[in-house]
Amino acid sequence: MVNLKMLLVLVLVLTGFSCKEKTESKITQQAEMLVAEQDHPGKALLETNCYVCHSPTATFENRIAPPMWAVKRHYLEDGMGKAAFVAALQNWMENPTPENVKMPGAVEKFGIMPKMPLSKEHMAQIADYLYTFDVKQQGHGKHKKAKAAKPEIQGESYEERGMAYAMLTKGQLGKNLMGTIKKEGTLQAVSFCNEVAYPITDSVAMAHKVQIKRVSNKARNPKNSANAYATGLIEQYTKDMEAQKTPKAVVIEQDSTVKFYAPITTNTMCIQCHGTPGQDIKPEVYSRIKQLYPNDLAVGYDVDQVRGLWEITMKK
Repeated sequence: MVNLKMLLVLVLVLTGFSCKEKTESKITQQAEMLVAEQDHPGKALLETNCYVCHSPTATFENRIAPPMWAVKRHYLEDGMGKAAFVAALQNWMENPTPENVKMPGAVEKFGIMPKMPLSKEHMAQIADYLYTFDVKQQGHGKHKKAKAAKPEIQGESYEERGMAYAMLTKGQLGKNLMGTIKKEGTLQAVSFCNEVAYPITDSVAMAHKVQIKRVSNKARNPKNSANAYATGLIEQYTKDMEAQKTPKAVVIEQDSTVKFYAPITTNTMCIQCHGTPGQDIKPEVYSRIKQLYPNDLAVGYDVDQVRGLWEITMKK
């Protein structure tokens, strides 16, 4: 009887040690996964370039694009490996066209996503992060903090920082513009651009202590007219696009500042106000454009054409 009691005590002790080891191992694994998530380069890229439109917490009525967890659910097929998932999502980001649509319901509700001027490396990092981590849980967990804090611009190079500022501004403009079109129509969107685009751009610039301009050789507002250097870049980017080459950002370091340039390309949403009058642009919309911008030159574009440049000035 004594031996049996001793055996039971020994079993309980060993079981306790085993449970403790399993618990500690699980905690260690969770901590390692959390560190890996925070350090993953795709996390910052996703938050800077995608969450402005693909908000993880926006209400159904206020969404302007599907949340990223829904994107992951549609792209991640049963038994799909990481390489296949990354390739599928990257193909969409590089070619957001009707024939590549995997989420027809989202396209019907929100329209085709504009093409993002991200490098293939950054696209792959975003897709890798999306495959590896639970973005639904991560998104809901960070929203309260993110709402009060300004977005963090991360990146070691001036090119990465410049692109992040451009994408952040583009996201803010696009989110508000798409919301206006959805609720009030294209006609009101013309007034939105006239009244709100500058303040939004300036607010992003002031928050990050940089200068952000959008310039064009065919400007709608004369204030956005490109100088000779920028005009030359636009012409070169146009040739690159026609040759199906990916336009690359330009970084010019000066004594105390750095200039960043990247192309602004058109998408289906842009064409409603920058396409061909009478064909893409409705008569009443074009009438409002000419009323607000008598010297307008920013028409006649098609999808995936260079309409202008981001010109961003950063301090060294």
